[in-house]
Parts: sequence; C-alpha cells; structure tokens
Amino acid sequence: MDPKMPQDTQSCLNYLSKLEGVAQDILLDKEQIVSYSRRSNSLREAKRALEADLKKDPPSSKTWMCFGNIFIKCPKTKALNIVEKDQTLIDEEINTLRNNLKPKVDNMRNLEGKPEHPFNLKPLSKDEVNAMKKILHNTM
Repeated sequence: MDPKMPQDTQSCLNYLSKLEGVAQDILLDKEQIVSYSRRSNSLREAKRALEADLKKDPPSSKTWMCFGNIFIKCPKTKALNIVEKDQTLIDEEINTLRNNLKPKVDNMRNLEGKPEHPFNLKPLSKDEVNAMKKILHNTM
C-alpha cells in the first residue's frame, strides 16, 4: 500500500479533495493557455492583414478596430502598433502560465506518490539560440 495514501475515511476524503483541487487548477491553466493561443492566432492574422494593407495603401489610411463592444476607426499604423502590443502581452501571459504549470504538475505527482518527472527541461531563450547558432556556424 502507498505510504502517502491515508487510512481513514475523513483523511481519504481530504486527500482526494486536495488532489482534485490541484488537478482542477492545472486544467484551468491549460484551458486558459488554449484560449490565449486562439486569441494570439487571431492577432497574428490581423497583424498580417494590416501589414498587407499598409503595403497597398498609404500609411495615413484608416481601418476599423473593435474594442469590446465599440468599433473605432483609427490609422492603420496605430492599429498595427496596438495589435503588436496585444500580441506581446498575450505571449508573455502564455509563457507565465506555462512556467507556472510545471510546479503544479510536480505538486500533483507528489500528492499522488509518483516520483518527480526526470526531465525538467526549459526552452532556450532567443539569445541562447542565437549564441548556439554562432558557435555551430563557426565550427562548421
């Protein structure tokens, strides 16, 4: 029998409710990541469309933007800046959620009595990737 598994009914219920709470928190974060990713894709599409329009039209031309329930006509260059800033903020939020997800999963594995995941890998930053490219390019 697992030493982490409680013996009496009340402690078993407490254990399961704690485990359920952690699992629910993980699922909410994953759903939020999916939602932000969809929003990020929409912003990416809007950015591409604005960039294409700016190549055809003069920079002073205007476009309609939706802010909540309001449509506002603004210059395309300003709209592009707004879309880029929103894209940056959403990407930062996605990265924050992903970074916070790993400790939550480790906590759940710990509660379940499973060993920690053997790999706790983190992706390379852009600076690290560029440095690796330079090193590999110089050695070849």
